[in-house]
Amino acid sequence: MNLPNFAVRSRFLLVCILGAAQVAGVFADPSTDLEALRKKAATKESEQPRQTQGGQHFSAQLRQLQGYISRGEYERAKQLLENVAQYSIAPELQEEWARIANSLKGEIQTMQAAALDTRRIEVDQFVAATKKGCLDAQSSADLDPLLVRCAALQMQQGHQNNVLGERINRKLTGTATFLSTWATYLDSRDAGQATRANEVLRGLRTNGSVFPVLTDEEIGERFVKDVATSLDPRTALVKVFEGVKTPDDLPAAIARLEAYASNPMNPELRILRNEMEQITAIQKAWEALKTGDEKSVLEPLARVANTRDCNVTALYYDALNGQILREVVKRRAEAWTKLSQASDESSIRFLARILNELLVSHDYAKIAEVMKFSDQIPRSAYASSFWKERAALEQFFAAQRFESAGDIVSAVTNYRLVVGLPMGQYVPTVKAQEALTTLQEKYPEIFRNFEGAVFSELRSVRQELMNLQTRSQNMRP
Repeated sequence: MNLPNFAVRSRFLLVCILGAAQVAGVFADPSTDLEALRKKAATKESEQPRQTQGGQHFSAQLRQLQGYISRGEYERAKQLLENVAQYSIAPELQEEWARIANSLKGEIQTMQAAALDTRRIEVDQFVAATKKGCLDAQSSADLDPLLVRCAALQMQQGHQNNVLGERINRKLTGTATFLSTWATYLDSRDAGQATRANEVLRGLRTNGSVFPVLTDEEIGERFVKDVATSLDPRTALVKVFEGVKTPDDLPAAIARLEAYASNPMNPELRILRNEMEQITAIQKAWEALKTGDEKSVLEPLARVANTRDCNVTALYYDALNGQILREVVKRRAEAWTKLSQASDESSIRFLARILNELLVSHDYAKIAEVMKFSDQIPRSAYASSFWKERAALEQFFAAQRFESAGDIVSAVTNYRLVVGLPMGQYVPTVKAQEALTTLQEKYPEIFRNFEGAVFSELRSVRQELMNLQTRSQNMRP
């Protein structure tokens, strides 16, 4: 037999019987008689206000009694029903009141029993729904409808001065606590806080104020395996970078790294703190780039490149560094070329294309800028070769400045130094030789006396050349 449905049918049958009895005139409706009596009392009050002060109080008490009954506050209604007899009642109304009060006692008792049974069914249904909801919930958000339903039941909770009513209220309160606690468990689990989630589950098993919505076995099946207690550093690092696709994902990775490194249950993972400097440097470089501070980008990336464990962190850092570097190159290249970097082209290869394009147009000033920038790139493929070509370019620019200032001897000296330096793809040797030819045509007398003039200063020139080579070596990144 379905007990809830049986109870509903029983109450419906009782209502039908009572209604039929009233229609047949077997007995009057106490609530209707109560309203009629209140009006009579009110009339008496208006006719004899001084002699029936008690009657005026009696009328007010009847109004309050009607309110308790209409709101379902049956315990208060019964208490007031007993207390009304203590007040002064007009003699001509006493017999009628006695009859109505006697009928009301039975009606209130019947309504209270029906309301209590209805609430019991509602709470039991809520407990069953909570059990299913907790077992099926994928996240705490799935429990929100149950929490709303629970709040509505709690707002209907009234004082029940009987053992059944008190048990129903305790069951509702305990189920509400269980539901809220289960939501906390789901939040902790989804945040990766396995230890915290398991502590919450253990609390559900031992907290006496919680109604046992789930069995001990069902709770035990939900315990989260704290994988951090059995991880080795290399595997933990894989989990740290899990889901990291762009530098914007680094804050979450840093939080995971900190959680693993500070796990007291696995001291071996403390070594992961060594990675904090590198991963934080990449994040700082990315944040600097987003704010337009390009000068603060390359230095952190170079520090990461020089300190990483090539066998492990290269798997993660190189891709992130490449994304940041690609964006830096894109911004800087706008001043050098109209070329675009291909999606599968490394930044180093793209810079090489820019240099080749500038070489065709003999734009050595921009070539020098690109070379300087390239030497700042972490582990640049050009870092070991550009220092010679940059030195030759600086000598070439110095010769041009001397020529513009009219210091032809110094210009010739520097042009000859460029021609005499080791050959390189981007050394302007031809341009320097052309400049010498032009100057010789314009100033032949200087060239006729040049050997004698230079011979007298040969030692100082050689010393200058040695100093130049020393400075060039210092320009290596």
